[in-house]
Amino acid sequence: MTARPTAQHRPRRSRWLLAGLLVAALGLVLALATGLGLSHGLGTLAQPPFAVWVDGQDVTGSLSLARPDSGPRWLLAAALLLLALWLVILLPLALLAGLVFVLLGVGAVVLGALGLPLLVVAGVAGLLLLPLLVLVALVRWLLR
Repeated sequence: MTARPTAQHRPRRSRWLLAGLLVAALGLVLALATGLGLSHGLGTLAQPPFAVWVDGQDVTGSLSLARPDSGPRWLLAAALLLLALWLVILLPLALLAGLVFVLLGVGAVVLGALGLPLLVVAGVAGLLLLPLLVLVALVRWLLR
């Protein structure tokens, strides 16, 4: 008997996994583009687009977004990346979870409003038709 060569089976990645990786990569690219755009846009401003008050004094003039030090620049980049992550991943999941809960609530109300009365009607009809069902069962048993 000769041994038949067997083909090595490579597990294929599912299409959903590839689609998810593609969406994650596009989200990362969008997050980086948003961060770079905001960094460039804030760097061109002479004055920040907000006012900062400390102990009743306006300290906005001492702030400069045009050339932040390396520490605040990395902090700003990390904050923008976390914001983009939240916008791309967590916000849609939270909206989806809220939609699911709303649909479950509507389904429970519809089931309670329609399903329970129909179940009661079926039970009453079964009780009312029980003598007829017993008669049909007896006739069938006698004719066998």
